[in-house]
Amino acid sequence: MKLIWAIIAAGFCLRLGLTLAHNGFLGVDGGAYFLNMLDVLGQEHTEQGFPRPLLAPGWTLFPFAELFGWDIGYKIWASVA
Repeated sequence: MKLIWAIIAAGFCLRLGLTLAHNGFLGVDGGAYFLNMLDVLGQEHTEQGFPRPLLAPGWTLFPFAELFGWDIGYKIWASVA
């Protein structure tokens, strides 16, 4: 059981390290996630996105973006997700 947790922790640390090492990394769909976050918060955005379910990913991304800023917050959120 400890081996499984060690593998999970190592994978998380590796993924977090790789995403934090690339400036401006937004992954595959990061821009759409930010548009959805702005939509669920009721803020203006570019209307370029498409509707997504309520909890995915706007509400879950917001705390990370608020605490760490959009770039680092998204990277941490992407590593956790």
